[in-house]
Amino acid sequence: NSPFIVDVSPACDPKKVKVYGRGLQYKGVRVDDEVSVYIDTLNAGEATLETRVHDPDGKEVQTQFKSLGDNLYECSYKPKYKGHHTVEVLYGNSHIARSPFDVEVGKKSNSKVIAYGPGLEHGICRQPALFTVETQGEQCGGIGFSIEGPSHAKIETNDNGDGSCDAVYWPSYPGEYAVHVTADDEDINGSPFMAQIDPPVAYDASKVTAYGPGLQREGNIPNKQTNFVIDSKPLLSLLPKDYSPTIECSITDVNGSTVPTDIISKGDGTYNVSYTPSKEKKHTVYPQFDGVA
Repeated sequence: NSPFIVDVSPACDPKKVKVYGRGLQYKGVRVDDEVSVYIDTLNAGEATLETRVHDPDGKEVQTQFKSLGDNLYECSYKPKYKGHHTVEVLYGNSHIARSPFDVEVGKKSNSKVIAYGPGLEHGICRQPALFTVETQGEQCGGIGFSIEGPSHAKIETNDNGDGSCDAVYWPSYPGEYAVHVTADDEDINGSPFMAQIDPPVAYDASKVTAYGPGLQREGNIPNKQTNFVIDSKPLLSLLPKDYSPTIECSITDVNGSTVPTDIISKGDGTYNVSYTPSKEKKHTVYPQFDGVA
């Protein structure tokens, strides 16, 4: 049977390295923003990983590098100058696909407009991803939205008439989405927000309901604990008996400060959520079932 044909594969394959994160976005990063690049080498073999960031003058920008475990790494940097920057990712002394990455760093923003909500961090395919924008009294020509990602995502907004608006988008494919929120055509602080969207699930999270005094628009008092119930019983009856969902709740005041919550399971598919309002101002409450608000 001689000769024998043996295919020899390379020890590493830079093309199989995956990267994502706000630090790679062409538009939206600003001076003094601390941004991150996440690097996944799980399927790329063993090799030396290098990252380099250069400012408009070609000088190297200081970076912080750390391992997150499971072949996942984080490289963070804070640009000091406005203009064109490049981010290089090398594996085994070779550039990965699309490296170097171009990043146009904008001037530092003084805008008071903020955005928050679970849809700016995570979501599930074909389920609504929600978030809120607060102008905090700033007079601006208009608030804008755009979403970049693996698929088109329809976005809908509702003006609350109090200087805020609620937004919802519907991602149809898993992956990382860059959610741009702009004021006067400029990205607000933190924009683009990088949301990780998981594959679709076989249930409709809208069957989960929430009710109780802690969700009433009026009647809650600063520094006094209030509560409400998340009821997932209608949905759990359609899922396997041993299914254990992740129940979360994010509460944010009008200034963007997070309010701590305490969630206790009652053992029957309902959960008691308690919190203490921090100020005599509007609070936005996002109950979540497996990451869907």
